Amino acid sequence: MAIRRIDSEKEIQVSVEGSAQIVEAESLAEELLKVLESGAPSVSLSLSGIAQVDVSFFQLVLALGASLAAKGRKLSIEELPAEHIVTETSGLLGIDLRRFIMKNETLR
Repeated sequence: MAIRRIDSEKEIQVSVEGSAQIVEAESLAEELLKVLESGAPSVSLSLSGIAQVDVSFFQLVLALGASLAAKGRKLSIEELPAEHIVTETSGLLGIDLRRFIMKNETLR
């Protein structure tokens, strides 16, 4: 798994690529905790580079979203095609990420 982070005053952009499964959960959790502690008002996730995913990834994303919301901050996720592994797996697991989806926007 590769995690890339771009910080600005208004937003932190995080791009996750490769495998996002239980084996990588600890390193992803550590990075997302740093993002949460940063204080940026908005966090954007780019997930288009993910090739493998499991429920542990979604648990981390939902926990990040809830933690940011509790602090009055926002989580956004780039819109992905219906056939993307993240979209398909979230649907199979019954996890609704639509509340976080950014329409017609891409991350750099």
